Amino acid sequence: MKVRRYYKRQRKTAACGQALLRVSLSFAAGAAAAVFVFIKYGFNCTWLSDCLNAGSVPAVFASCVLLDLAALFASTSILGDVLVPFTSFAAGGAVALQSASIISAGAGVISRKMLFSVFIPSAITLPLFFIVACHGILFSGLIESCQDIHLRRDAAARLAVYGTFSCIMAFAAAEYICRLLPVII
Repeated sequence: MKVRRYYKRQRKTAACGQALLRVSLSFAAGAAAAVFVFIKYGFNCTWLSDCLNAGSVPAVFASCVLLDLAALFASTSILGDVLVPFTSFAAGGAVALQSASIISAGAGVISRKMLFSVFIPSAITLPLFFIVACHGILFSGLIESCQDIHLRRDAAARLAVYGTFSCIMAFAAAEYICRLLPVII
């Protein structure tokens, strides 16, 4: 009689979960670094909110989509494992500096202004940035490990769809900032 041996497979964290963890940690580190620099050196960032409020739709769209496109293009190389978290670090710093610029503007209607000018556009653009960044890390890993061309092609198509949807939502955020935000505030 043949003895069958069953080996218990070790559970590994899903690749997407690891990518999300790396992107989230680098985003949080970027936000913490920006806040630390803001507190340490006492910057007055009112110019940032003035630029966003006085910008045209194409200029604001470029600022909304810049980090998404950087994550998308960084994921197409074998250095995407390093470049995409660096882009996430920059995105965390940008969101923290936008919040700091509104807080440093004065004691007026800070909570309402911050809600409408930072949190709502961030709620529109950041989830898609995280999706693009996570799938960008996974796609970069596929390129680095020389996976099958069909597997890479499917992952590239998925990444292109997420990138396109991210650009559409960045345009929606730019329209919100340029058209609705001055009416609300």
